[in-house]
Amino acid sequence: MKTWQVIDAVVVSDAREAAEYGLMEAGASGTETIDSANGSVNIAAYFDRPELIKTARESVLEALKIYGFDKTSLLEFQARGIADQDWLAEWKKHRRRV
Repeated sequence: MKTWQVIDAVVVSDAREAAEYGLMEAGASGTETIDSANGSVNIAAYFDRPELIKTARESVLEALKIYGFDKTSLLEFQARGIADQDWLAEWKKHRRRV
């Protein structure tokens, strides 16, 4: 079974767009953003090739700089693996109708 590499990047909420941009530039296949009550956001970036995550931190830091944020805007940065699954079925389970 395929394993995805996931980076969890926690940034101050104002730096959300910059961090998402940096992760996509690093080669992420997609991102998921979860707002926290404490003024930060957790951005989970999914990579299908493990070698891409090696430069992801530098890419995020460069994006923060481009957007006018300093490196302290990146609060946490961790990598983990996650087993492949039926992403559409999972999305449907948690979808809320409007």
